[in-house]
Amino acid sequence: MLLRRLEAYGFKSFAEKIELEFGRGITAIVGPNGSGKSNISDAIRWALGEQSLRTLRGTKMEDVIFAGSTKRRPLGVAEVSLVFDNSDGQLPLEFNEVIITRRVFRSGDSEYYLNKTACRLKDIHEILADTGLGRESMTVIGQNKVDEILSSKPEERRLLFEEAAGITKYKQRKRDALRKLEDAEQNLTRVQDIIAELQTQLEPLKESAARTVTFNKLSAELTACQATVLLERLEKANKMVESANLEQTHLTDQSIAITTRLTSADNGKESLTLQIAQAEERLIFSDQAITAMTTESERIDSRSGILTERIEQAHKAEARIIGEVDRITNEHVTAGSKLVDLQSEIEVKQQQVLSIQGWVAEKSIRNDELLTSIKQMENQLEAGQEQTFDHLQQVVNARNSLRMFERDAVALMGKQDILAKEYNDYLKQQAEFRTTESQLQNEAEYLATEQKELQGQTVLLRKDATQLENQLATISERERQIAGIIQEQSSRLTVLSSMQHELEGFGRAIKGILKSQYSWKSGICGAIAQLFSVPDKYVNAIEVALGGAQQHIVTDTDQTAKQAITLLKTQNLGRATFLPLNTIRITKPRDAELLAASQPGALGFAAEVVSTDERYKPVVNYLLGRVIIAQTINAALVIARNSGFSVRIVTLDGELVNPGGSLTGGSRGRKEASFIARTNEIDTLKHSLERVSEKRIHFEQEKNVSSTAMTEVNSKLGCVEARLKEIELRQTELAIHIDRNQVDAKKCELALKTISSEIAECQQQAAEFQNKIMQGKSALALLENQEISHKSQVVDWQNQVKSMKYEQQVLNAELTDAKIKLSAATQEITVTDSACQQVKDTLVSMTTHLSRLQNEKKQIQAEAGQAQTELASLAECKEKLQRDKCQLTDTRQAQYAAKLELLSGMQKVDKETKELRRQSNELQARLHEIELLIAKYGYEADNCREQLAGQLALSIEEARALKRTDSIDELLKTITYLESQIAALGFVNPAAINEYNKVQERYSFLQAQTGDLLRAKESLTSIISDIDTTMSRQFTMAFKAISQSFGEVFVRLFGGGRAELVLIEPGNILSTGIDIIVQPPGKKLQNLALLSGGERSLTVIALLFAILTVRPAPFCVVDEIDAALDEANVERFSEFLQDYAQSTQFIVVTHRKGTMEAASVLHGVTMEESGISRLVSVKFIDKAG
Repeated sequence: MLLRRLEAYGFKSFAEKIELEFGRGITAIVGPNGSGKSNISDAIRWALGEQSLRTLRGTKMEDVIFAGSTKRRPLGVAEVSLVFDNSDGQLPLEFNEVIITRRVFRSGDSEYYLNKTACRLKDIHEILADTGLGRESMTVIGQNKVDEILSSKPEERRLLFEEAAGITKYKQRKRDALRKLEDAEQNLTRVQDIIAELQTQLEPLKESAARTVTFNKLSAELTACQATVLLERLEKANKMVESANLEQTHLTDQSIAITTRLTSADNGKESLTLQIAQAEERLIFSDQAITAMTTESERIDSRSGILTERIEQAHKAEARIIGEVDRITNEHVTAGSKLVDLQSEIEVKQQQVLSIQGWVAEKSIRNDELLTSIKQMENQLEAGQEQTFDHLQQVVNARNSLRMFERDAVALMGKQDILAKEYNDYLKQQAEFRTTESQLQNEAEYLATEQKELQGQTVLLRKDATQLENQLATISERERQIAGIIQEQSSRLTVLSSMQHELEGFGRAIKGILKSQYSWKSGICGAIAQLFSVPDKYVNAIEVALGGAQQHIVTDTDQTAKQAITLLKTQNLGRATFLPLNTIRITKPRDAELLAASQPGALGFAAEVVSTDERYKPVVNYLLGRVIIAQTINAALVIARNSGFSVRIVTLDGELVNPGGSLTGGSRGRKEASFIARTNEIDTLKHSLERVSEKRIHFEQEKNVSSTAMTEVNSKLGCVEARLKEIELRQTELAIHIDRNQVDAKKCELALKTISSEIAECQQQAAEFQNKIMQGKSALALLENQEISHKSQVVDWQNQVKSMKYEQQVLNAELTDAKIKLSAATQEITVTDSACQQVKDTLVSMTTHLSRLQNEKKQIQAEAGQAQTELASLAECKEKLQRDKCQLTDTRQAQYAAKLELLSGMQKVDKETKELRRQSNELQARLHEIELLIAKYGYEADNCREQLAGQLALSIEEARALKRTDSIDELLKTITYLESQIAALGFVNPAAINEYNKVQERYSFLQAQTGDLLRAKESLTSIISDIDTTMSRQFTMAFKAISQSFGEVFVRLFGGGRAELVLIEPGNILSTGIDIIVQPPGKKLQNLALLSGGERSLTVIALLFAILTVRPAPFCVVDEIDAALDEANVERFSEFLQDYAQSTQFIVVTHRKGTMEAASVLHGVTMEESGISRLVSVKFIDKAG
C-alpha cells in the first residue's frame, strides 16, 4: 500500500487547493520556519482521524480551517483527502485506489468519506486497524512526540507496542465481547428475576384459565340455547306481524274504500241539502214573484180604469159636461141604492153568523159529552183488555210450555240423530287429521332437506361473493395506485414541459435571444441543448463535456449572430456564445486521441452518441468531436496516463479528466436543472404514461369482468335467499298447520267423548218431557174456556165504543163544516163591508170630481192623448204579466216536485250513510285490534332483538348460526341447567385465558432466552479467552522481536552502548507496562529524563526503526525529528531512512541538509503571501536526468 497523493483545501495555512504527490522512498518537505511545513503532517494525521486538539496544535476543531489573512477572508470549510494505492489489497476494500477524506465546517460539523462515499470515523479506524496506521501507531511522529514517548508512563507506552504487535483489533474485539458479556449477565439476572416472578403467577392463572374455559363453554352453550329461544320467539312474532300487516293492509284498503264512499255520500248529502235549500229559496222566490205580479196586475187594472175614465172624460166636449154631471148624479144615486143593498146584505149575513154560532155551541157541548163517555168506555175496555191479555198470557204460557216440551222432545230426538251423525263425522275427521299430519310431516322433512342444500349453496355463493369483493377491492386499489402514478407523472410531465417552454436553466441572455421576435429570429436555430438528443446512458457525460456550451446558440450565419449580439448590448441582457453554421470549422481528432478512444474502457468519441439534424453535425463535431467517453474514472485515468494526459476524457458518471492531468468531479445538481436531461425525462414520462394508461385500461376491464361476475353471484344468492325465505315461511305455516291439526285432533277426540255422554243424557231427558207434555195439555184446556167467556164481554164493550166514536166523528164533521161556513160568512161580511166603504168613497170622489170638472176641463183635454197611450201600454203590460204569472206558476209546480224528489234522495243518502258508518266503525274496531296485535308482536320482536344485541351481543345472522334443533321445552330446561352450572363456578375472570397464555408464552420465551444467554455467556467467555491467548502470544512474539531489534538499532545509531525493553509485570502480559532501559556509550544506565535532546531523539528513532523492522508500516511521517541531531547522527539517520525506504514510504519534514540529500522527492513550502502557504516540488531523479 502506498500514500500516493495528499489533497487539501482550506486546511490551516493552505487557503488554496494543493495536491502533494508522494512517490516511493523518501519525500522531504522543507521550508523556512513558519511557512507551514508541519501543517502537512498535521493534515495527514487529521485525515487519519486524529481527535486530539493538542496534538493538532489547536484549542478547538475550527482552528484547522483557514482563518484568513490581511488580504483574504476566512474560509468556511477545511478538507483533506489522502489517496492510497491499494493495488496490493492491504486495505479491506475492493478498490485499487482508496481515497480517505475528512471535511470540517466552521459550524463544527464534520464529515468523513471513503471513495467519496459518506462514512463514520469508526469505519476509517477499522479499515486501518491491521495496516500499521492505527490510532496509537508511530505513523506520524511530530515535534512533541519524542518527549511524549519517553515521558509517558509504562502503561501508556504499551499502546505503541500493541499497535506494532497488531493486537489493537483484538483489544477492540475483547472490549466488545466484555461489553456484550456484561450485558448478557445483566440480562440473565433480569430474566431470572422475571422468571421467578412469573412462576408465582402461573399456577393461579392456570386454575383461573381452566375455570374461564369451562365458563366460556357453558356460556357459549347457554348463549346458543338463549339465542335459539329468542329466534323462535322472534320468528313467530315476525310471522304474526307479517300476517297482521297483510290483514291490516287489506282492512285499510277496505276502510279507505268505505271512507271514500262515505265522503262521497256526505258530499252528496251536502249537495242535496244545498239543492233542497236552493229549491226552497226558488219556491219562496216564485211565491214572492207571483204575489208581486198579482199586486202589479191589480195596480194596472186600477190604473187602466183611471185612464179609461180620463179618456172618456177627455173625449167629452164641454157640451157633455152637464151630461156628465147628470151621469155622475145618477151614478151617485145608484151608488147610494147599492150602498143600501150592501148594508142590508151585511145585516142578513150577520144574522146567519149568529145562527151558525149558536148551532156550533150546542153541538160542541154534545161533542164534549161524547168524548167523556168514550173515555170512560175506553178505560173500562182497557181494563178488560188487560184482563184479556192476562188470560191470553196464561194461555200462551201454557201453550208455549206445551210447545216447548214438545219441541224439546222433538229437538232431543233430532239432537240424538245429529249427535249420532256428528259422532260419525268426528270419527271421519279423526282419520283425516291423522292423514293430514302425516302429509305435513313429510312436506316439512322435504323442506328441511332442501333448506340444508340451499344453505350450503348460500355459504358457497357468499364465499364466492367475498372473493370477488376482495378481488374488486384489490383491482380498485391497483387502479387507484395506477391513477396516482398517472397523476404524479402527469404533474411531473406538466412541470417539466413548463420548464422546457420557459427555458428553465438558461441564462438571461440566452432566453432573451430565443424569445425575441425580431426579423433575424428566423436565423436562430436554437441552443445546443435544444438541438441535441442524447441517450440516457450518456446524458451525464455529454452535459459535463459540453458544460456551458449547452447554452451556446447556433445561428445560420455570422450576420445573424452579429445582430443578436447587438440586441444583447442594446438591451443590456448579458453575454452569449454563438456558433454560426457558415463559420464553424471542424478539427479532426489527433492520433493520440484516436488511440485513446480505442483503448479498453473507452466508449468512443462523445460526438458519436449525440443525435441531431444533419445540418448541425459540424456543431456536434466542433464541440464533442475530440472528447472521449470512458466507462469509469479508473479507466479514464489509465487512458489519460497512456496518452500522457493530452486528451480530454469524460466518464459516464460525469468525472472529467482534462489535458494536463487535472480532474473535475463530485456531486451534480438536480436532474431537472439540465435541459437535455429534462427532454429525455419528458420522453420517458410520455412512454411511461402510455404504458400505465394501458395497465389502467386492463384493470378497468378486469374490474368490469369481476363486477359482472359479482352481479351474477349476487343474483344467484338473492334467488337462493328468496327460496330460503319461502321455505322458512312455508315451514312456519306447516308448523302452525301441524300444531293446529294436533289441536283439532285433540278437540275431535274430546268431542267424541262429549257426544257419547250427551246421547245418554238425551235419552233420559226424552222420558221426562213426555210426562210434562200430558200435564200441559190438561192445564191448557181449562185456560182456553175462561178466555172464550171473557172475550165475548170485551167485544160488547168494543162495539159500544165504536158506536160512540162514529157519532163523535159525524158530529166533528158537522162542526167542521159549520165552522167553515161561519168563517166564510164572516169573510163575506168583511168583503161586503169593504165594498160599502168603496161605494162611500166613490160617492165622495164623485162629489169632489163634479166640483173640479170645470177646473179640469182643459187639463182633461190635454191629458186625453197621454192617457190613451198609457192605457195601451198598461194593457200590454197586463197581458205580459198574465203570461209570466202562468209560466211562473208552472215553474213553481215543477220546483215543488223537484224538492219532493230531492227529499226522497236525501232519505236514501241518509240510509246509505248510516250503513257505511256502521261498516266503517266495524272496520276501525278491527283495525284497532290489528294495530294492538302488531304492536304486541312488534314489541315482542324488538324485545327479542334487544335481548340478542344487548344481553347476548349477537346479530341475527350470528344467532342463526348458533341455532339449535331442540324443542323449546328442552331448550328451556337446558338453559336452567346451564345457568345453575355457571352460578356454581363463582367469580370468573374473562381475561384469565389470555393472561395465562401471555404469561406462559412469556415464561417459555424467557426460559429460552435464559438458555440463549447462558450459551452466549459461555461463548463470549470462550471468545475472550481465545482473544487473550492470541493477544498474549502475538504480543510476546512482537515484544521480543521489537526489543531485540531495538537493541541492535540503538547500538548502530549510538555507535555502541546498549538498550532494552523490559516488562514491568511479566506475569501479566496483557496489561503490563513497558520500560525503556538505555545506556549510551561510555555512560552508566540512567533515567530517560536525564538524556540529552539528541540522545532522546536517537532513542525514539531507534524505537521507530525497531518497530518498522518487526512490522513495516505503509508510510511514516516524521516532523523535524532530526532537529536535535548533530551532523554525524543526521548522516546515520539518513542511512537508516534509505535502508528502510525499501519497505516503508517516508515523508520527512526537515531543515537538515543530510536528510534532504537522502530524499528522492523534495517539496518546498513557502509563504509568498502573508499567512498563505504554497508548494514547490522537485524530483531529484528527473533533475539528474
